[in-house]
Amino acid sequence: MHKGCGAIGAALGASIGTAVVPIIGTALGAVAGWLVSSAGKLIFANCDGAVAAAIHTFTGAQLRTGTGQGRHLGATDHHPGTDSPHGCGSNSNYDVNWSILEGDIATVFELAGSWAAGGKPGPKISRSGNALTVDMSAYARPLAHGSVIDAEDITVAFFDDATFTGRLVPPGTIAWSNRTSWTKL
Repeated sequence: MHKGCGAIGAALGASIGTAVVPIIGTALGAVAGWLVSSAGKLIFANCDGAVAAAIHTFTGAQLRTGTGQGRHLGATDHHPGTDSPHGCGSNSNYDVNWSILEGDIATVFELAGSWAAGGKPGPKISRSGNALTVDMSAYARPLAHGSVIDAEDITVAFFDDATFTGRLVPPGTIAWSNRTSWTKL
């Protein structure tokens, strides 16, 4: 919010007001200026800025051990917000998920391909590196995106529902965290 908005609102209100009712118009102009300034601070509050920052240091040995054989280093860092400006609502909380991977993770079976959910063909998974795309168009649902966590686990965000983890159970089943499963076709 520019500092001059209140002054501009007051000047505009005063000039309009004095043309109609000279003394009361100036008072109305001051009120208008205050309203523009106050409403502007609520509508355009400075809620942006840095929301999370962290530094994680590892030795080369820790990286080799932590990322070897398809494993990854990673965690979720929680960053509670502090001192939200007036008009921004309560303090925000941010969770930052991070991970370090070495190359493509080999899964216990191939994920790419067609799947059956509830016994009916539908989902199609494609993979690029450790990134997953799930085509849910057979159900008139949007694409879902996820990633391979390790050799036996994936996570997928279904934007019209929620984010679920899936346990890969050989020879070709994904057991989802919402207690459903898909079978590879």
